[in-house]
Amino acid sequence: MGRKYLSLMLVILIPAGVLFGAAAADMKLIEAVNKSDVQNVTALLKQRVNVNAKTPDGTTALHWAVNHDDFAIAVKFIPTH
Repeated sequence: MGRKYLSLMLVILIPAGVLFGAAAADMKLIEAVNKSDVQNVTALLKQRVNVNAKTPDGTTALHWAVNHDDFAIAVKFIPTH
């Protein structure tokens, strides 16, 4: 009984951990934008974090860049090719 329960918990918790881990990494982009940290934003974009990640209220990193009138960061979200 104990092994089956443990196996079931691992099947449920491991994918959830992966999802939440990815979300936490994507939130770093929003945090960097809020701090106007151009270098960190650039580095995170090179790592291809999810630029469409949303905070609980639905705002994205681009929303925050525009809200802060931060043109230097906002243009980084526009594709150049």
